[in-house]
Formats: sequence, C-alpha cells, structure tokens
Amino acid sequence: MSRLLAFVSAAALLATPVAAQSVDRVAVNGIIDQGLNHSEVMQTAAWLTDRIGGRMTNSPQMRQAEAWTQQQLRDWGLSNVRAEGSSSAGAGRSSAPAPA
Repeated sequence: MSRLLAFVSAAALLATPVAAQSVDRVAVNGIIDQGLNHSEVMQTAAWLTDRIGGRMTNSPQMRQAEAWTQQQLRDWGLSNVRAEGSSSAGAGRSSAPAPA
C-alpha cells in the first residue's frame, strides 16, 4: 500500500505544471496592434478574389495567383519562396467563355 501511495504521489507531482510563464504584455499588445491596425488581409484577399478571380487547378488564373503570391511573400521578407508541383493535378482548365 505504501508503494502505491508513493507512486501516486510521485505521479501527481510530475503531472503538476512547474510554474506558469509570465505573459509578456508588451509583445501581446504589439501582436494585437499589428492585427487590428496594420493588417493587409483584406487587401490580399481582394487582390486574389476580385482581381485574379476564380482559379481551377492548373488554369492560367491559378498560375497568375501563384506568381503574385510568391512575389508578395518575397516582398514581405520571406526567402526560399517557391512553387511545389502536384502529381495529381491533372490537365489544366480555364473557366473563360468558349467562342460560340
């Protein structure tokens, strides 16, 4: 019985978090400020949806959106930006109107 009690006590001590880390309020407030006052999400979404439009797999619109996104990521300071192919993409299609 004493071994069981010792085991349960040790397990309870190990399962208890040591101490919660303090929250860096300056960093949290900076993140909130960036999200609320400096976000580019609406401009990015508008460019991809309103300017480039719908994109079927392997369509010219998909390639245009891919190139625009790669350049945007580079402009934001990311490196090693590249497209990765998909073996299951199939033939390209376009939703452009067909001549009558």
